[in-house]
Amino acid sequence: MRANILSSGESTEPSGRCRTYDRESRKGLTANREAYLDNLRIVLDEVAVLLENIDADTVAITTDHGEAFGERNFYRHPVACP
Repeated sequence: MRANILSSGESTEPSGRCRTYDRESRKGLTANREAYLDNLRIVLDEVAVLLENIDADTVAITTDHGEAFGERNFYRHPVACP
């Protein structure tokens, strides 16, 4: 049997059910979203510096995942969602 476990102890295996959060657990969502956007701005500024200084015709930039802030009633990083 194979088990994928995140450092938080959370399984990465599909459970067949998506986790969503009700309105009460959304407290602090605005502050978290603003912090996320601030971090994104910092990263994009650094990407701009990289692109100005790299000698390449093509650059591919990837990420591991994004965060959800209420889209389709998902919050944080959805686990086991198709």
